[in-house]
Amino acid sequence: MKRSLFLLAVTFVVAACAKDARTPVQPEAAVLSARVANATQTYASGTTPVTAYDPIIPAVGDPNWIANKCTATPQYGPNAAWTNPHPAVTGLIHDWMNDWFTGAGWINAWGTPGTKPVSQGPLGQSWTKYTTQVEGNGNFVIRLLADNCSWIYLDNTLVGVQNTDLSKNSYGLTLNGVHTLTF
Repeated sequence: MKRSLFLLAVTFVVAACAKDARTPVQPEAAVLSARVANATQTYASGTTPVTAYDPIIPAVGDPNWIANKCTATPQYGPNAAWTNPHPAVTGLIHDWMNDWFTGAGWINAWGTPGTKPVSQGPLGQSWTKYTTQVEGNGNFVIRLLADNCSWIYLDNTLVGVQNTDLSKNSYGLTLNGVHTLTF
């Protein structure tokens, strides 16, 4: 799960990550892959179905959202009142998109392919939730890169939190079968 803040050009991508830790603030990206018999198993937006939920929009925007909302415990967890599960929107465009997105498409909870999504919520702030099924046996690494607060859950257990420090974006996971990954 993640906090969407379109003032900072946010949304979500499953797969793709920055070339290095100095990459400027960018929208969210995640990679889940593992080495299995010399093969890499990767889940990527555009190739892996991702379910999005309608955003939860706060009554009032928070101008200090980094200090107040980017905490270890999200305001809206995986069991909040999320509604209207639907396929995540792919094929979006934005003026900050560049070769950083090699390997995965940007996805979002709303928008029209080929267009730039319009911010939702006061000060452009909203909360979104995404889920996808992942399957594997062994040790995996998930890489999450976001320009805002993000939380990663595996089967409703918190396994990673990213604040605005983009250098801290890798989390180890052990999978044994089919699991639900929630952002």
